[in-house]
Amino acid sequence: MPEPGTRDLRHAREMRREVMDELRAYGSPLSDYAAAELIVGELISNAFKHAGGVVQAEIAWGRGVATFHVTDAGGPFQPRRGRPELPHSRGGWGLFLVSKLATEFEVDHIPATGNHVRAVLPVHRN
Repeated sequence: MPEPGTRDLRHAREMRREVMDELRAYGSPLSDYAAAELIVGELISNAFKHAGGVVQAEIAWGRGVATFHVTDAGGPFQPRRGRPELPHSRGGWGLFLVSKLATEFEVDHIPATGNHVRAVLPVHRN
């Protein structure tokens, strides 16, 4: 029998792989795919870890760049602004890095629905 949450972890990895495949298929070879993968992986894994349930991910191409959207059914949250206090603190680094690597990053809570997280990725359309 798999460990609790194993199915979610596998699904999160598969979702990240599919998103990155699409980015590489349509993005410019000069794009920062390492940063994009960190952003995509962090946002997907956070949604599964903290919200559970249904997680949806989508890429939208506009203004020549990729915007990554993640929605979940979790409760409201706001990412901490600024870096975590201690260099070895256990939490808060992922969204801090996302906020630094994404061109734009925002979180909106939609009452009775969940959260919508939006990040403009450093990936330009080919």
